[in-house]
Order: sequence, then C-alpha cells, then structure tokens
Amino acid sequence: MGLLVGANTFRNPGLVAKLTTTLDHLSAGRAILGLGGAWFEYEHTAHGIEFGRRPGERLLWLDEAVAAVRRVLDGESVTSPAGGRYSFVNLRQEPLPVQQHLPIMIGGSGERKTLRTVARYADMWNGMGRIETMRLKVEVLERYCAEVGRDPAEIERTLGCKPIIRDSQAEAERVWRRLMEHNLTPMSGVENDPTFWVGTPEQRVSWASIRPSRRSRRRTTMRRSYASSARSSHSSIAARHTPIGHTFAGCARERRIRTNGRPVPSGNRLVTASCYRAAHGWPT
Repeated sequence: MGLLVGANTFRNPGLVAKLTTTLDHLSAGRAILGLGGAWFEYEHTAHGIEFGRRPGERLLWLDEAVAAVRRVLDGESVTSPAGGRYSFVNLRQEPLPVQQHLPIMIGGSGERKTLRTVARYADMWNGMGRIETMRLKVEVLERYCAEVGRDPAEIERTLGCKPIIRDSQAEAERVWRRLMEHNLTPMSGVENDPTFWVGTPEQRVSWASIRPSRRSRRRTTMRRSYASSARSSHSSIAARHTPIGHTFAGCARERRIRTNGRPVPSGNRLVTASCYRAAHGWPT
C-alpha cells in the first residue's frame, strides 16, 4: 500500500528512514522505500515546500538523501558533508528495520544523474517508457554500475506506463485530455511523452509486445501490477526474463526475504504496485 515512489523533497530523509523502519516493523518486514526527485511544482507551491531551481538540483538532493538513508537503515552513523542540502550530525537510529537490508527503490530514468544514483544505491529501479527506450537506459545504467564496481543484476528492475485504453483512438484521446485538465497538466507538456499509451486495446498489445532477439531466444513474460480491461486508464507493467519462447502471464511472483536471520515469505510487499523484474534485454 502507498506510493510507488514518493517525492524526496517532501520530508527530511532522516525522518523518512524512521517512518520506513516503523512501517517495516508494522508489516513484519515487508516494507520497500521508494524515492524520486519530485516533479509536480504546483503541489510544492501550494504546500510551501521548496521545489528547487531546476530538476538537476532536485536530483542532487535525491542522491545525497538516498546515500544518507541507506547508511541509517543499515545501522550506521551519518554526518552530512559540508555544503550539502542536509545537516545531519552523528545521525543514528534505533531500532533498526526488521529486514537486514530494507530495499530502496528509485524512480526515474535521467541518464546524467538519476541512473548514477540507481547504480550506487538502489535495490530496485522503476523506469517508464517504451521498451526500445528502456533498452538504451539499461545500457547507461550498466555502464554506471561498472564505474562503481557493482553487478547490475543486483538491481531489480520494473517498468511503468500510463495506458488510457478505449474502444476508439478518438475516445482515448478525449479521456486523456480530460484527465490532464483535471490534474492541471498542460497537454503541451505530455503530448510527446512516450510513457502515455493512449489508444485501443489492439494498439496496447502492439506497444507492450516484446520480441526476443534472435541471439538470446529467450521468453519474456509480461506482468501487470493489477488486472486491466479495455476501459482501464492506468496501470504499471513489467516483464521478467526466462529461457525460451514468448508468452504473457499475470500471476504474481513469490519471493523470500530475511527478517532477523529468518526467511519469511513476503507475498505482495508494501508498495502501490507489485514489483516485477523488467523487460527484454534486462538481465536478472
């Protein structure tokens, strides 16, 4: 339950770590902390929250925040570097989370800053876009992982989209424009956004299709976070690599996590959408 990723700008990262630890205890070790750089300026202005001068500044804040939160959740003491966004002084928290390593998910696909942060700190990554776009993002992420000496397979990858599906293209576009107006989002800012999949059910099948390369001859299993019909307006999808073939399915994946040294079935963990491994070309 909750956001897939929350805006880092909304709360002090130390407080976020404490809240996440509380949630982990309440859920018997099923919490995932999701963070993003933030994007909705109107919301910040309305609440009197500093939005930053530009996206790059917010992403620097995100990197500093995630670095601190990771260490705090792991039981370390944190003092902020001089000149940074935050001012932690010997910050250390007790009790620690139930999980020995509470997962951090980072949302976003920016190639210059966000993916560097993902490579350094993320246990899970949520990107959004068409499959061909995300393949390129993965190449960038893998390069950053090599720079910091990290195995890219350690990062669980998820793929999101914003489908608006109706019986006709015209009806889908009408609903899209109405939703953007309701959300105070100018169409000029989203018309070329590939994360919106606006059209008919037949078009959606075409957009979501992942064709295995001839070299790999792997089967890719598409997963959806929840069932959606021809009239659904939003979902988050991802896929997992498995050998041979080409099929689609919708069942959730069971995985086991460790809590105080004991393996515990996690089922669907406490995030908005169940998180699955990602699309064709993404190693697992």
